[in-house]
Amino acid sequence: MENPKSTVEEERHEPSLLERSKPAVLCEVFKVMISNILEKGNLKFTLKALAESQKMGLNYLLRFNITPTEAVRYFGKCIFLAYSYVGFNVNGTEEEAKGAGKAAVLTTLYDVASDWRDNSDPKWREILKSIFEVEFSEELREIAMRLFDRDVNGNLENDGLERGAVTLKVILELMGITKEYEKKADLQKVGTLLQIVDDVLDYEEDIACGDQNCLVSDQKEEHLQTLIEGFSDEELERLFKPNTVLVTVIKSAREKARQMLQ
Repeated sequence: MENPKSTVEEERHEPSLLERSKPAVLCEVFKVMISNILEKGNLKFTLKALAESQKMGLNYLLRFNITPTEAVRYFGKCIFLAYSYVGFNVNGTEEEAKGAGKAAVLTTLYDVASDWRDNSDPKWREILKSIFEVEFSEELREIAMRLFDRDVNGNLENDGLERGAVTLKVILELMGITKEYEKKADLQKVGTLLQIVDDVLDYEEDIACGDQNCLVSDQKEEHLQTLIEGFSDEELERLFKPNTVLVTVIKSAREKARQMLQ
């Protein structure tokens, strides 16, 4: 819908911090990506994660009829998520790196089935389920498919924040580091915080598309405050690898949350 403001008013309009936030986030993320490439210690791990995401992403490309037009978005999302999941790295093993890449693709495929395709058509659910049967443990597959069913039917709990805990479970299990994280964090809490991060950064886009976002609820301010307090600098340092895309994204969301509360 076009804005009824006059042309003069539009020309004078200065974009707010919130309107500028996404390009700013991408700029900071790009800087971190370059930094990681230059750091030899991170380079090998990151490249393995990226390679796995592209290999696996290509493997499942045709299953969801990804078109040439969608391919850039599809592979771009896989790459960005793989870069992000590198931040969960604990021991720097090959298993962790490949797991980060796999998790990136599988969470992308979830979005393809639930958001990019007509989710009222059961064939997309069956395709997703068949992939999860190969890639997930039975327990994880059942958890993921229950979430999918609630998601497409609009029955998610806690303003949709339950998605975060399941996503985190997928990442940690595929990277083989669930036990390590269970020792240092409440996974339900961390997963919820990560979903708030996602909702904060995607707020304007979700509103425009009509997608679920925790910030459209009456608990908007509470969710924003939860993010700010839950992901302090000290907590980020304790939970994640420093100087990674994941930490950069979280800090950007935290700053945006502060601005949204003003």
